[in-house]
Amino acid sequence: MERTILLGLGNEGFSLKAQRGLYFFLGLMFFLQGAFSFTREAPFSIWNILLTIAQVAGGAVFLFFSFSMLSVSSKFSPKVRLTEELIEFRLGFFQANIAITWENIRAIEIRTYGMNFQLEESERRIDYTASAEISKEIKNAIKELAEKKNIVVHWA
Repeated sequence: MERTILLGLGNEGFSLKAQRGLYFFLGLMFFLQGAFSFTREAPFSIWNILLTIAQVAGGAVFLFFSFSMLSVSSKFSPKVRLTEELIEFRLGFFQANIAITWENIRAIEIRTYGMNFQLEESERRIDYTASAEISKEIKNAIKELAEKKNIVVHWA
């Protein structure tokens, strides 16, 4: 069993689907605005060219977020991946994955937006940013798998 839960960008007001659609829409709008501002001005000026470059770059950023940061299949998106062998956290774009194998976990303390893992030789603290709904989904999925593996789960 493998399960991947997308963390999103931590926006409480919108669902992940709405965030993805909003970023995609904004990216397209910036691209179109850049194209229109470049083609409608008859005398080309340096300001017009700079504005076009800024709008196209803004569109690229929004589209990048839509396709890479808000997609389960992207290797860059913040997410939690649960398998029978490990728990893997990816907390941000520039952060490395944090993988913890189930066999090394002795106990789990679940906090509001994070967890403490008591491992064989150390303790690992994981804090994440997500909506309350996604946080509950992560906690329930981890608790469910931990109980199958006879790992003690505490609620802080």
